[in-house]
Amino acid sequence: MSYSIGGDFDRVDSTQEFALGTIMQDYTGALYKYVTYSEEAAAVDGVAGEVAYYVAATGYANNDVTSDLSASDEVGAGVLQAALSDNEFGWIQISGRATLTIALTAGGDGDPLTPTGAGD
Repeated sequence: MSYSIGGDFDRVDSTQEFALGTIMQDYTGALYKYVTYSEEAAAVDGVAGEVAYYVAATGYANNDVTSDLSASDEVGAGVLQAALSDNEFGWIQISGRATLTIALTAGGDGDPLTPTGAGD
């Protein structure tokens, strides 16, 4: 694992700049993972601060995430740190306190985070 002080975790890369699956930690102890984003059939861009899911079947192994819930195995990958489009590369937060930019549609603050009741 690499450590980054003041890391640029909200960067968007059109070409791969780090090995997929690279994990870095910031000064607060939060962990971030470098992934590729896939819009899938819903053609949904990622939004900074929203939860992304691993693409069905191969997403975890390939570090491939999406916001298209119907194209996932409903396994949360982490919180997107930037607005990502199809086949772009960026960081998701996988550990530590996070603020979501999209309102919860089920449950409430402090509840376990699941995709139940969520939309794309």
